Amino acid sequence: TELFENSNASFQSMLMSSNSSDVTEALRFFVRAKHFGLPCAVTGTKKALALMWSNEANIREEVLRAFIEVFVAEPGTEGKELLPENQIAQNFLDLVREANVSELASIEEALGRLVKKEIIPPDVFSVLWAIASQAKGELRASAVLVISMAASADPNIVDSAYRLQNLYDAGLGDHIEENHDWKTARSAACALQRVARAKVDPSSAKYIILDLISERLVAIARGDWCDDDNVDDTNAWFCAAEQSINAIFTICPSPEKVSMEILLGHQQVIFGCSDEYSSTASTLRLARFFFVLGHIALKLLMYTEVLSSSVRRANAAKTVKKQESASAGATEDSESKDNDDDDAIEAELGIAAQAEAETERKVAEISENEIVGRGIISLFTPMLLRVVANE
Repeated sequence: TELFENSNASFQSMLMSSNSSDVTEALRFFVRAKHFGLPCAVTGTKKALALMWSNEANIREEVLRAFIEVFVAEPGTEGKELLPENQIAQNFLDLVREANVSELASIEEALGRLVKKEIIPPDVFSVLWAIASQAKGELRASAVLVISMAASADPNIVDSAYRLQNLYDAGLGDHIEENHDWKTARSAACALQRVARAKVDPSSAKYIILDLISERLVAIARGDWCDDDNVDDTNAWFCAAEQSINAIFTICPSPEKVSMEILLGHQQVIFGCSDEYSSTASTLRLARFFFVLGHIALKLLMYTEVLSSSVRRANAAKTVKKQESASAGATEDSESKDNDDDDAIEAELGIAAQAEAETERKVAEISENEIVGRGIISLFTPMLLRVVANE
């Protein structure tokens, strides 16, 4: 056992080798170490997950195979017999708990592939939902995060009225507000980014719960639950606010209106209402406001690009349909009619190109002037300039 543990560093260095056989042998070592219950099996496999982004397909498959044998399958079964659902869920929780940002991305890629291949039993996610609903602190946040990772490959894990209600209770409910559990709130917001945009339908249970979720996301983005006397609380809030705004632009039918509500909420808290303005402002509140203001401006720009792409696709589809109709109505024995149809198609293409150019111009106008220059964000430009100039 001591010999195996002492060789751990050497095998980890082999993972970075340019020789694929070295990488494969190192991965097999960590799988064998798992059979003997050695701690280096988990740490080595966790480090190997960075190879999920390798350009070589055989290395990616070998890493995925090692991941299954270390975290999902019974030792020595070559992935054919799976661990109990509770144990698989616990392994995933342990895996994400101490992971850094790059490791989390690799874990999400591996989990996503396993979900697509339907290797992970559905009951594993039932266990994770139960943990998310009942646990507290770090364990709750980790459970919601694993659910979010799996939902990137299968949105149905979260995209239903029942599961959205669970997500609301576990990740955005009273417990989160009372304990300032920003990690769980961030994980819940990440999971919501796997959900399709809500369609306005007051009779739909999904629309109703998404509307309630949107209200909680707005409260987080406004910093309603933040402690203005605690710097650490605000520092932890930033990630939750960023992902909450991202989720708003994913699920809300009119994210620009919700964004305005967030900004006006910040303005009222910091500067007071129109009847009684405040001459001083909390530095932490200003920090939160500037962060939200910048992120909303960026998301509005991206949202404008998405809408522009939708318009271009619609125009292109319309043009193709007209061309198909013209071709179907053409007759083979009428050369003059063919020429007329060709001229009509060319004219139509010219109009389509002109319409696309006009769309591009309008998008550029909105991006360069409306979002920052003439929209609600422009109201705060003078203040931003003075703060940056330290006046």
